[in-house]
Amino acid sequence: GVADAMAVGLFADWRDLTLGVDFELATTLGTLLQLYHKIQHRQWSVYNALRKPERFVVNIQPLDFEQRSGFANLGENMWRGGDQIGKEEKRTNELAWVHQPASFVIEQQDEDTWWVLASVANDQRPPPWMRSFVRAFRDAVASFVAEPSALVHRPLPDDASLLSSFHKEATAAGFW
Repeated sequence: GVADAMAVGLFADWRDLTLGVDFELATTLGTLLQLYHKIQHRQWSVYNALRKPERFVVNIQPLDFEQRSGFANLGENMWRGGDQIGKEEKRTNELAWVHQPASFVIEQQDEDTWWVLASVANDQRPPPWMRSFVRAFRDAVASFVAEPSALVHRPLPDDASLLSSFHKEATAAGFW
């Protein structure tokens, strides 16, 4: 029925896409335009589920705001694992199983809120790599907003400096 057609459509959107990002010349805007061009011109290959354990997965989940029969969609974070509305989200000390080396989900919670969720295989992407990734991601977002012609690959501080800055931020926010 209609629900089956919608489910098939969701799963049919998986594609393999590769970008070349020159280490010395690539800019934030240039990289985004290259990505846009590849999507617009369908320069991707068919998704191969057997290779998923080897691939980075990026999933973008916009939310549909249209009400249907008096119901509105909620972001996945509001119902995963049962009703989560009003419950405080807490982190545990357990490492969760990951299905590929890295997974990045860009998820819309409501009209004004987006989440970027990152899951990585600790044996392949240990904490120092993750700290560098978080810093580079922050730099990329700031570059996109304020300086789109900046180079994508900028020098990063050493891991001890990154750890110290994250510790200071967490302490100032009341998490430490």
